[in-house]
Parts: sequence; structure tokens; C-alpha cells
Amino acid sequence: MTFGEFNKENLFHIEDSQIYKNLGSGIKTVEFILVIKKTDDIAWLAGPLAELKKRLLMVRKIWGIKVKVLNEELAERDGLICRV
Repeated sequence: MTFGEFNKENLFHIEDSQIYKNLGSGIKTVEFILVIKKTDDIAWLAGPLAELKKRLLMVRKIWGIKVKVLNEELAERDGLICRV
């Protein structure tokens, strides 16, 4: 899947984090988070959500996973990101 250009310095490999390694196997985890900052209008989230659901249909059925598209505020509220 291609999401366009991004600054690789802002990329965080969650699989390299100690907390992820400590979880071990068999735990459902977030596999990908794209945070787009500085936007108040969240209506645009519907497009990426629909596209991700369509492209990940087979994976969602096999693994029984959900696709969730959030803005920065909601991702922080749900504990998926934190401000540093």
C-alpha cells in the first residue's frame, strides 16, 4: 500500500520497541499508524477508511481484525500515540 511521501525521521518501527517485544506472540497489536497533524476537518477520514477496508478485506476476514482511521486527537485518546 502506498500512502505518499513522508519524512522517514518520523517513522517509528513499533516491532523494534521493547514493549512490543515483551508482549510475545499471540497478542493482537496495532500494525500501522499514520498520523496526519494540523487538521480540524475529519470528514476526509471516511475516504481512507473505505479504501483501507476494501484493500484489506482478505486480511480482515482471515485474521478477524478491524480497520480504524483516527485523527491525532482520537489516536492520543485511545493511547495509540503520545506527545513527546
